[in-house]
Amino acid sequence: MTGVVSDRGSKYAVSGGPAGSREDADAFLKDLKRDKKFAKATHNTWAVLLPDGTPLKGDDGEAGAGMVIVRMLEREALHGYIIVVTRWYGGKHLGGDRFRHVQTCVEEWLATYALKRFALTPRYQRKAKRVQRLYAALRFAKRRDARFSRNALDHL
Repeated sequence: MTGVVSDRGSKYAVSGGPAGSREDADAFLKDLKRDKKFAKATHNTWAVLLPDGTPLKGDDGEAGAGMVIVRMLEREALHGYIIVVTRWYGGKHLGGDRFRHVQTCVEEWLATYALKRFALTPRYQRKAKRVQRLYAALRFAKRRDARFSRNALDHL
């Protein structure tokens, strides 16, 4: 999923899929980077919880972002799936906001793909539906604000 978050020129995307071992995670990353757009990205941060519970992560220069993904996977008890958050640097430092953006990307992936394709707990399914409703409301609010801004300029 590309275009999940855009802030101060930086753009984020999120990808994910099954990965039961380190070799599977490496193969997923290699396959992802075959796409030239992802190969040229500034950061491809990833994490996976192996079926035995062992966390693996890679920050790819975005210090601490892999641990954010690991914590979210642990919270959801989602074992055997890799999540990759990709960032294209936009020229301005984001500070702590970058962690919030990583969380947003992971939540979006979990809400859209995990709910549809993987068997998850009923608790998470309820949470995913709430996240989907929240994103729909935010998209509507952005469109409404854009219309308001155009109308306000017409009256000046």
